[in-house]
Amino acid sequence: MAPDLTIESKVQEIRPTVGTSNRAIDILTTIDNPGPWQPGASVTGEIILDTRDNAFLVPQASVVLRPAGKVVYVIKDNVAHQQLVETGEYVRGDIEIISGLQGSETLAVNGAGFLTDGSPVTVVGENKP
Repeated sequence: MAPDLTIESKVQEIRPTVGTSNRAIDILTTIDNPGPWQPGASVTGEIILDTRDNAFLVPQASVVLRPAGKVVYVIKDNVAHQQLVETGEYVRGDIEIISGLQGSETLAVNGAGFLTDGSPVTVVGENKP
């Protein structure tokens, strides 16, 4: 009905059972009806457990698991350089970088999993924050 509507509420109850077919749990909250919602209707929500100021997020596709650990490929002078990173939380298709990057690097995203350290690359587009 209103996919871009944001309503804040607090969790009032977490039911102690887990669905056997979908592993879903029931969480109850009370919200003010912003329009013609019917009682008992379902909504899709998001529960924020923690917030971090100045979190550094990169596209999840840019982080690759290698034998050395989680890496990204930093592009410099059209060459991919493998860089170990420590990751944090996943947020809607992005992943938090705790350490290993300064924040100003150009990273490989599409096809990062096919790269190796020293691979020549061609930058086809840049997405600056």
